[in-house]
Parts: sequence; structure tokens; C-alpha cells
Amino acid sequence: MVRYRREKGVMAVISVTIYLVFLTTTTWALCQPNQYSTRLTSGKEICCFYCAAGEAVKQPCKSNNSNSICVTCPEGYYNREKTKSECSPCFYCNTKLGSIEKKACTKSAQAECICPNGSISKNERHTACECPKGKQIVKEECVQCPVGHFSDKENSICRPWTNCSARGDVVQVAGSSTSDVICSKTKIQPEPVTTKFSNLQTSRIFLNNLKTISANQHTVTREDKKNNDVYNNNNTGSGNLMTWGTLSLILVGVTLLSLSAGFIITMIIQMKPKKMNNILRSRKCRHPVQEQEKEQSSASESSLVKQCSESA
Repeated sequence: MVRYRREKGVMAVISVTIYLVFLTTTTWALCQPNQYSTRLTSGKEICCFYCAAGEAVKQPCKSNNSNSICVTCPEGYYNREKTKSECSPCFYCNTKLGSIEKKACTKSAQAECICPNGSISKNERHTACECPKGKQIVKEECVQCPVGHFSDKENSICRPWTNCSARGDVVQVAGSSTSDVICSKTKIQPEPVTTKFSNLQTSRIFLNNLKTISANQHTVTREDKKNNDVYNNNNTGSGNLMTWGTLSLILVGVTLLSLSAGFIITMIIQMKPKKMNNILRSRKCRHPVQEQEKEQSSASESSLVKQCSESA
């Protein structure tokens, strides 16, 4: 009997619990799909209608099956329909980081971003992407830079290599898909010292020759001018080819030459007999001296030597 009472008590507790759960479930189930359940301060559960998309619930309704007090989402925020949450901020597709905006944010829907084909997404929303160096984004695709172009930053456009020859330079380092060409000025090789010295001497000689030629041309010009003046004066005078001054100079020169020739001839004639006499005397004295060394005495030899020395 006691056991029966205990089991009956347990069943009663379970029944009350099930009833309470049923009441709660029934209360929530009474609200329609476009409604939400809320509790009043008195503890009574009622159903309120959701706000429209792009609006947020500012205050729940006060009576069952009535509209909530709604507010429109501010600029840059959105809210879906059938929600009593607050408006959420929009996010934007960062085009500088390679993201492409597929759908803009509205008051009722969040923005949609995608990454170009061949790039790498940096987050779940695809608001930032990575198109590596050496590539560029063309028509929603990350493609390789064409030949002669480069991109040295992520998500940048390809630029042409620098034209060194157009600036008068030469290529020092060749370009690639990720780096530009490096140009440098044309290097002039230093000349040897001997070459410089030779060039300096040549330059000096050339300048001296120019000066000499210039001086000669100036002299010739002056002489030609002088001769032309003389010729013109003679033609305008009596018509004689030579002036009296020139004729006088020629006569004086001929006279001096004649006198000099006569003087030279006279000197030669005077010197010739004297030379012959000296030769004969030397021969006459030499032969007697040689014979008297063998035959005559020392006295006659002394007198002959004396005679030769006196005659000399």
C-alpha cells in the first residue's frame, strides 16, 4: 500500500512537469512564422510581428498579435527580415587589395565580395585578396605580366620596363616580371698617359701650323697688295717697267762685283811667284848639304848652311 502511494506521487510530479512544458510549448507555437514571442512585465507571453527588412525592433508590442515599434537602419547598416536583432554594419570590398564587389550592401542585405581567379583570399568574406608580384588583375583574373612589363607590388598593375636607350643610357641590370630595368650612364674608358701626351703634342703642332699658315697668308696678302700697288703705279706713270731707283741699285751691285773680282785676281798673281821662289831655294840648299856631308870639311859646310839660312 505504501509502495503504491509513492509511485502515485511520482507520477503526479511527472504529470505536472509535462503539463508545464506543454503549456510553454503551446504558447510559443501559437505565434506565426512572421511573429516572435515576447513576455510582458506581468509574465504573460504574447506574439508580436517582426519589422520589415532594413528595420530593427526598437520596442516589442504591448498586446498579442500586434506590430512592434520599428526603426530604419542608418546609412552603412543593414538588417534582414524576420529578425528582432539590431542593424548590423555593412562591410565593403577593398578593391585596392584585389577584392571585387559582386553585390553592394543594402539596408536589407550584406555586401558580397569575391576574389579574382588565380588570387588568394585573405578572409572568409573575401574583402581582401592577394594577386602576387609579377601579375595583375585583368577582367576578374590574376594573370601574368606581359613580356617587357613588371609589377613589384601585390595587387598592382604591370608597368613597362624603362627604356634606357631613349635617355641615352645603357642597360646595367636586365628587367624581370617583378623588377624594372636598371640603367647607367655610358662609361668612357680613360686614355693612357702616353696617348694623352701625344695628343697634346699633336694639338700644339697643329695650332702652330695654323698660326704659321695664317701669318704666311697675311704676308703674302700684304706682298701681293704691295706688288699690285707698284704695278698699278707703273701702269699709271710713264709706262717704264723699272724705276730709276731699281736701276741704280743694279749698277752699284755690278760695280762692286767687278772691283771684288779684280782685287781677288791681283792677290792670286802676287802670291804665285813668291811661292815658286821659296820652293827653288829649298831644293838648292838641300842638295849641296847632302853632298858636302861626305866630301867637304866642316868649315865649308857651316858657310853653306849660313848662306841658306840668310837666303831664307
